[in-house]
Amino acid sequence: MDKKAILVFGVGELQKSIIKRAQLKGLYVVGIDPCADAFCKDDVDSFEVVGGQDFEGTLDVAKKYNISAIVTAATDKPLVMMARVAKELKLPFYSVETAQCSTDKYLMKQRFVQKDG
Repeated sequence: MDKKAILVFGVGELQKSIIKRAQLKGLYVVGIDPCADAFCKDDVDSFEVVGGQDFEGTLDVAKKYNISAIVTAATDKPLVMMARVAKELKLPFYSVETAQCSTDKYLMKQRFVQKDG
């Protein structure tokens, strides 16, 4: 493949704009979604059915297409898993700890009240 590939988590209507923007940037867009008839499945360059928390399945897809980046829009459910995939593949993304804090209200509130050294 000549283009750099980006993995988009979720291929629903709310992710359509991010899919189109990636394509306008000349990226090969790989979309994954747990729903086989996802709204934008025909808008991505490649589509794979993968569960929203399936780390191994997502990692396999990322390796298969040699992705250079991962992204999602309008959902926070896969963020911890996305951070784990990015860490495994040494891709730019925020840390697993940051993803956990941003998706768990209790941890988020604890982080907000922490005082720096």
